[in-house]
Amino acid sequence: MTNKLEDYHITNLQPFDFDPTKVDPREVANTDQGAIDIDHISDHKCNNNFPKRSGLYTFKVHWADNTITWEPYKSVRRCEALHDYVKSINRPYLIPREFFD
Repeated sequence: MTNKLEDYHITNLQPFDFDPTKVDPREVANTDQGAIDIDHISDHKCNNNFPKRSGLYTFKVHWADNTITWEPYKSVRRCEALHDYVKSINRPYLIPREFFD
């Protein structure tokens, strides 16, 4: 989930009325898309011969449902959790340029 706006045809839209004290719209969107939020990223693997080639990285992802998986860079590159992690390990070049202001 990127929290970015997406375009949909008007015929696919319907009102979403909810009580913000009882319903989290993000959870509803995740359920509709079959998605789970990333809690954090704690580790990575990389072919050390080419540390700046992002495609060679895999990351240990801790999901909100308490599962842990190893995911390739291309699957998590747009996630804020990855951006936080790569900053913490001094590899900000792994953040796609589109996320820089």
